[in-house]
Amino acid sequence: MFKLIIIGIMTMMLSNLATAGNAPAPATPEREISAAEQAFLDVVGGLSKEKVREQLGDPARSEELTGPDGEVIASIWYYDYLNTDEKGEYYKSTELDFMDDKVVTVVFMNTDDYTMPGNKK
Repeated sequence: MFKLIIIGIMTMMLSNLATAGNAPAPATPEREISAAEQAFLDVVGGLSKEKVREQLGDPARSEELTGPDGEVIASIWYYDYLNTDEKGEYYKSTELDFMDDKVVTVVFMNTDDYTMPGNKK
């Protein structure tokens, strides 16, 4: 069903957070988000919803996951035909998962079926 799921992106991001400790993030220049898979990953990890929306616009679809108290604990945004693989072919969809208003996971998919359990069309 999925052509490619980027495995390890979450581990990489969590290890970066763990090693950063409480030190402030260094100032980095704004970088354009590329459509190429690896360049996209290099830039989008850790970006806020605001920054993603500034560069990519509104997602084609989104959903929010709430805790028992009704508070939003995570958001999932889907973009269609946004990223390309190493051959330059477009993935049907890119999923960005947000926690604490930051991108924590990226999934590249070659399916447009969002009726799987937990997904909304």
